[in-house]
Amino acid sequence: IRLLVDGTPNANGWAARKIPTEGEDEKKKNNRISLQVDSPSYAIIGKYTLLLEVRSAKKEEEFPMDKQDLTLFLFEVDIYFLFNPWKKEDACALQSPEQIAEYVMNEHGQIFLGSSDKPRPIPWYFGQFEKSALHAALTLLDNAQLPPQNRVDPSIILRILSSKICSNPGANNGIFSSSYNVRPITPEKNGLTSSTAILKHYLASNCRSVHGGSGTNWQHAAILCTLSRALGIPCRIVTVYNAACRADGTDNNDVHWDTKQRPLQKLNSDLICTSQVWNECWMRRVDLPN
Repeated sequence: IRLLVDGTPNANGWAARKIPTEGEDEKKKNNRISLQVDSPSYAIIGKYTLLLEVRSAKKEEEFPMDKQDLTLFLFEVDIYFLFNPWKKEDACALQSPEQIAEYVMNEHGQIFLGSSDKPRPIPWYFGQFEKSALHAALTLLDNAQLPPQNRVDPSIILRILSSKICSNPGANNGIFSSSYNVRPITPEKNGLTSSTAILKHYLASNCRSVHGGSGTNWQHAAILCTLSRALGIPCRIVTVYNAACRADGTDNNDVHWDTKQRPLQKLNSDLICTSQVWNECWMRRVDLPN
């Protein structure tokens, strides 16, 4: 994206301008410039680098373009563009500051397990502002080879992230293994009591699935919540108790008895789970009809 530092937006809504340098003495101000870059609400999320190109102020007709003095400054600090729930034009905009504080900014929370009779809250550190969270989210998108033009749509991004939470084991694959024949990892067994611990473990192992099993549905939800919030997508974790688990994927749950009111176990393949945990994310769905 090439911009003139004159404040004029380009065709895609990007603009750059020079702004006053504040908070420094006059001597330092003369040696510094401050720039403001304005991005459109549909900017591609991810890592950017900034290259500043400085040319001679002489007129082009007096000093041909190919002979002008040219200086390039490459900024060593990476710049990340994320979804912006504070901006009303953004795909993940929220109007309530209280909801933004809870579903985007809050790093600590509880995940409810147990049963409807005895709910058991699990304290959890989401750590969406830790380096490992943003690094893991972008790494998963890169490993999935998600094209840049699709990184403006939160629904596509969330489909990729949710599919990579629990996926085939091996390098550059899911955070958890999809093999359910091994024992799921638990915080009590390995000390993983936060999303940060799991994501650091995943990144340190060269993006190999976390050893120890497929995890649990609430661990999957915790990781997806962290990755979503790290990208600026509002997300929360929901627990439902006494959830019907239909074997054939339909919404109804059937129970069969014989003429003597005895349950027919061969026909009763549906289950009632003690609890199920999932994620809810907030976004504008441009792919759905109004």
